[in-house]
Amino acid sequence: WGGIGVAAVWVGGVDGQLNLGSRVQVGGSIVRDDNPMDRYDLASVNALVKIGAATTLSGEYARSRARADKVGSFGWSGLLPGLGDPDQRSSGDAWRVELSHAGEALQWRGWYGETDRTFHNPAATMAGSLREAGEESTPTPEEISA
Repeated sequence: WGGIGVAAVWVGGVDGQLNLGSRVQVGGSIVRDDNPMDRYDLASVNALVKIGAATTLSGEYARSRARADKVGSFGWSGLLPGLGDPDQRSSGDAWRVELSHAGEALQWRGWYGETDRTFHNPAATMAGSLREAGEESTPTPEEISA
């Protein structure tokens, strides 16, 4: 790219999970894009606890740091890239918790999560400035055939 006037930039990340015994798993990830016109950082930690043979409780916390004109639910930079000052950056937080059960008679999950207005992660299921809660259950094959 250097031959056509475009500087090379580094983009990378790391993700890891660690089992702490048979019931607890913790992990985290870090992503960084060093593009001087669109720097981006994302870090997260997560945990999963097996409450029983078929029940788990999981949670995740993430923090993003992106161009200030990209934050919020609908950043203008997605439509008009290059607007705004690339040095003005904003940080935002997001978290979620989920309880799930996958038993013989019941498959159920419930969740709650929140994101700051300034959280920015295009790959996340939750955009910035959002609170979300829900639950879903699925009948097991035994219930359907009964």
